[in-house]
Amino acid sequence: MIRIRLLAAVAVTGLSAAYAHAAAPARYVTGADQTYVHRISLIDADGNVIGPHSTVPYSPSRTCAKCHDVERIAMGRHFQAGFGGIADGRPGEPWILWDAATGTQVPLSHREWAIGAKRQPSDFGMTDWEFALLFGRHHPGGGMLQWQKDGRRRDVFEENFLHKGPAVAQGIPAPRWKEVGALEIDCLACHANSGYSNGNRWYYIHTELDFRGAPTAAAGFGTIRTSVKDQMRLEGYLSDTPHWSPYLAKDPGVRYDPARFDPDGRVFIDITRRPPARNCQVCHASRVPGVVDKGAPEHDLDVHIAAGMACTDCHRNGIDHEILRGDGGGEGHTFHPGGDTLTCRGCHESGRLGAPSVEHYGLPAFHLEKLACTVCHAGPLPEREVGLFQTARANALGLKTFLNLDAVRRPAVQAPVFQRDRDGVIRPHAAIWPAWFGMRKDKEIVPVPLQRVREAIAAVRPLALARQAEEIRKNGEAAWVKAEQAKGRTPPKEEVEVAGRNAVIVWQESQGKEREQALAVALEKARERLDAQAKAEGRRVVEEEVRNALDAARVELDLRAETEQLKRELPAILRYLAAKDKAEEVSEETMKAVADGSFGASPYVYLAGGRLYQADGTVVDNVPEAAPVTWPIAHTVRGAGEALGAKGCSDCHALRSPFFFGLVKAEPTGPGGDRMEIKQCTLMGLSSKAIRVGALAVMARELFMKKIWFFGLLGLLVFALAHYLIVELRGPLAVASGAAPPAFRMIWSGFSWIGFTSIALCAILCATGAGFLATYGPSPILEIFTARGTVKLHLVGGFVFTILCVFLTVRFLLRVLRDPAARNAAGGLLWEVRAEDEVSILSRTRCFGCWVWLDILCCAALACTGFILAARIPPVGSTIHLLERLVEHRFIGPMAYAIHGAAGSLMIVRLLGHLYARFVLHKRRG
Repeated sequence: MIRIRLLAAVAVTGLSAAYAHAAAPARYVTGADQTYVHRISLIDADGNVIGPHSTVPYSPSRTCAKCHDVERIAMGRHFQAGFGGIADGRPGEPWILWDAATGTQVPLSHREWAIGAKRQPSDFGMTDWEFALLFGRHHPGGGMLQWQKDGRRRDVFEENFLHKGPAVAQGIPAPRWKEVGALEIDCLACHANSGYSNGNRWYYIHTELDFRGAPTAAAGFGTIRTSVKDQMRLEGYLSDTPHWSPYLAKDPGVRYDPARFDPDGRVFIDITRRPPARNCQVCHASRVPGVVDKGAPEHDLDVHIAAGMACTDCHRNGIDHEILRGDGGGEGHTFHPGGDTLTCRGCHESGRLGAPSVEHYGLPAFHLEKLACTVCHAGPLPEREVGLFQTARANALGLKTFLNLDAVRRPAVQAPVFQRDRDGVIRPHAAIWPAWFGMRKDKEIVPVPLQRVREAIAAVRPLALARQAEEIRKNGEAAWVKAEQAKGRTPPKEEVEVAGRNAVIVWQESQGKEREQALAVALEKARERLDAQAKAEGRRVVEEEVRNALDAARVELDLRAETEQLKRELPAILRYLAAKDKAEEVSEETMKAVADGSFGASPYVYLAGGRLYQADGTVVDNVPEAAPVTWPIAHTVRGAGEALGAKGCSDCHALRSPFFFGLVKAEPTGPGGDRMEIKQCTLMGLSSKAIRVGALAVMARELFMKKIWFFGLLGLLVFALAHYLIVELRGPLAVASGAAPPAFRMIWSGFSWIGFTSIALCAILCATGAGFLATYGPSPILEIFTARGTVKLHLVGGFVFTILCVFLTVRFLLRVLRDPAARNAAGGLLWEVRAEDEVSILSRTRCFGCWVWLDILCCAALACTGFILAARIPPVGSTIHLLERLVEHRFIGPMAYAIHGAAGSLMIVRLLGHLYARFVLHKRRG
């Protein structure tokens, strides 16, 4: 007995009764992993066994309920949207309602997701019947397409009302669930290993209005004879003319294929318990439009699918069909705690299923804490402008179409958009900007049903066209009068009227010509762009590219025309909606006031392009209802060689990196073409200034790693050798009296143990710090510098180094207070270069006394930023909450990394300079 957990207890009773016949006292199990061979009897909705001569469609629920617990299956994530039972969890992909006639593009969902402008289908006047006809193509059935809110089946309880007209899409008839049947859960849509046609299923749902027979046609068990739609035409339910059908005069039914039945009347069904990836791709496929080159990475398979894995290897479920979502938490793991390991880290850190181990040489540890794996390894790569991203559910991928999908711009889903999820982790998302008509009500904006908007457009558009024609007529008359007066004559009234009418005729005839001219110009520009791009890439232009460019130009012109038309008509549409609230029939006088703007204020608004437009022409920004709606994406997965960052840190941390500074532009645009633009870093909650500072540090680090690491050190050695030979040939550079000082004469000569400690600390910090910088290269030999033990050694050394620096700074300042001349007596804080004892580059400079202050500044910068960054080390970060908040600050965190790297690099250069001056340039007199 199916007990879908609804709010009302009567729902449980209704559903239980509906499956009273199908619920067996026990369920069959095999206890083995292999798929059971399904040679079974088909059963219809009334529980009767179907034979080769039967004429009724089979019922998936009745057929499968003999052995499987359909009650629990019906509570699965794919079926229960709109009903209670389990938590809705994190946001997922919504259904996209796109209606060109009203400029509507809005994400819809029956789930209670807090994703901004997401709306329920009923908010726009969409009934469950209309939802089934529009989106049944990618819905597995069940849930609200099979059951009423009170628990009764759709085809058992017939609605006692009929719609006066379509609420959402033109041509949708009034609901007739009893005739067409309920859209049951079609198990074979996922579990058929071969022979299932989703195209056939969609055809019988949408075109033939046969919900009950769609599973039979999709599975290929037989063909549907006279469709339900034909019968509804004959019975007068549909007003359109019935199309010709050879079975039109016969009773509706199914003609089964006798070859599918064995002598016992059973049918072999090629079923798999592990649905192949191609079945999942029917609803979850995606593509990047406009990529013609089939060798481009955008056409690569998901690395897991290419390796032979199936989606269900990670997205597992039990008989409850509560599918794991693979994000390491959520409601699925409540039912299946063992699924915690079936995540990116769960497999790649433990080696489960033979997954390669995680190696992130040179990547700071906090990246793995604040960035999801999919940021670098999944979805389209970021571009300067976030591009379009087509999905199966939004763009009806997988179904036959004559459209050029590479030129399709609506609905305008965009990806990748990087932003934080509810746990503060940055993930790649798909985004869509809502566009719809609404009304202000109690400090919020509620949607207007699309049928009302259509009625308003139908009433206003003739007035708008007439008004535009009137303006052209007046301009034509004025131009004729002006031209004739210039000739010295005053034209008669009849002649002026003829000139005005001719101007309107010319305007009407020019509309098509202007479009063709604009199309030719756009195509020529597209050809020039393609030629330049192909020349730069050393190839020829592919004909498909030219066709795509032409189709895209047509789409762009049509969208531009629609935008301009909406701009002209929008104020009148908003005023007309307000007028309809006051009177059922709008008088001519009111229509005139609506057209010329004298009607008055209107509470109705239009949201598009990230902005809100009002009837008085004002535009409002930063409206929550107009913000983009996003949901995380995790496929197609890329390998390490194609991941973001594989070419170095500058993949993300460049001054103009598309990862941080890519623009997310609102689509569709608002009336007139204006729209919002948001940088990726803004969506992540990061400061662009801090990111640029960090980018400079990364550029310096990569320059050090790629260039200076080899050529710089080689050049330094060559220079030092040459300079030493020249010094030897020229003799002593200086003469001084007295005995030669020790090789390491420190400013703290009485504390030799401090000197040795400082030398050891400098060696440790320089080795681990410089080694860490070097790991940004491709060499895996240096992986020791990214090991946790090496990082801890750097941390402990830095802590002791900080104490030592504080001591030496205090001692130096006390010396300066006693003797101001002492500030010029040393060449550094950690070492001493005395002018009377040695000759060096440092002692020859005028700013000899400034080096110690530079050392103090660098040591202070290293100490402060080091303590902030230490919050990332688990043994320390768990106790210092203040430092953790600082490092997570959108400005302080990146600045700390940048300053620490810059100060450390400067201290390394200072040490190398001192050693060079001390041992190469220093000469003693004999």
